[in-house]
Amino acid sequence: MKDKIGKRFQAVISGVTESTLYVELQELCISGAVPIELMVDDYYYHDPKNLRIFGEITLNSYTLGDRVTVELIDVNLHRKQLTFTIIREAPAPPEDQ
Repeated sequence: MKDKIGKRFQAVISGVTESTLYVELQELCISGAVPIELMVDDYYYHDPKNLRIFGEITLNSYTLGDRVTVELIDVNLHRKQLTFTIIREAPAPPEDQ
């Protein structure tokens, strides 16, 4: 997977903790982690009752089972660990009517 650093993948959030979102890549059936400390667009709170995190300012919410786009940013072969970051897609421009 080291050759795939910087590549984007479609994933599903498979776990939510106070410090980490866990994702499973849909195409490859591979799991990895999205450390919340790397999500610098907002300060995220953990909501364990609803299995989600949510942003204080943006109100972005990531919940167990959500589909997300992630980018591979690190491969640690020693720990057998993949680290991703979530890619926020720009909203589509409004259609002309």
